Amino acid sequence: MSPRFVNALAWTVVGFAAGVATSSVVFVLALSLWRSDAHFERQAAQADAAAVATTDSHPLLNADPLGELNVVQRVAMMRWMAANPSYELITRDYCGCLDIIEPECPSPDFVSRRGDHPYAEALDYNGDGYMDFAIVLGAKGKEGPQLLLIFNGPFGDDVPTPAFRADGLQENDHVHGGFVGPPESDNGYNIKAKGATYELVYMGAPG
Repeated sequence: MSPRFVNALAWTVVGFAAGVATSSVVFVLALSLWRSDAHFERQAAQADAAAVATTDSHPLLNADPLGELNVVQRVAMMRWMAANPSYELITRDYCGCLDIIEPECPSPDFVSRRGDHPYAEALDYNGDGYMDFAIVLGAKGKEGPQLLLIFNGPFGDDVPTPAFRADGLQENDHVHGGFVGPPESDNGYNIKAKGATYELVYMGAPG
C-alpha cells in the first residue's frame, strides 16, 4: 500500500471513532436530560396533585376573613399583624362551616352559617359597652387554625395588646357567637369574661 492510502485510511478510522464518541456523548446527554425532565415532570405532577387535594379538602372561604370587624377594629388587627408577621389570616374553610346547609325558612333564633365569617367576630364579650373582637389565626408554614386572640375595645392608635390568648387549636375549631370549637357541636368552649381577661369554659359532658 502506498503511504498516501495508509494515511487516508488512518484518518478515516480516526474520524469514524470520533463520530462514534461524539454520538455516544450526545446520546448520554440526551438521555440524562430526558430523565431530568421526566423527574421534574413527576415532581410537578405530585405538587399539582397535592395542591388539588388541599383545595378540595379545605376550599377557599367565600367570606371576608376579618368577619364582622368594623374599620377601627380592622386597623387595630392590621397593626397587630404587622408587629407579629409569623401569623396570618385564615382564608380556607378548615372547620367545614361552608358545608352546613342553611334551611330554606330558618327560625328567628337560628344562626345561619352560610356566608358566615367562621374565624373572626365582634361582640361585647365583657359587657362594658365597648365592642371587642375575637379572631382565630393561622401560623405561617402550618395548616389550620393555630391561635385564638381576644381584643378588648375601645381601640386607639397603638398596636393593641390581646386581653386573652389560646394556642393549640384543633383543625376544625372556629369562633362563632362566643363559642370556640367545632361547628354545631358542644365539644368546645364558651368565652367567659374573667376580670380584665377571659377564660374558655368547656361545654361538653364532664369527664
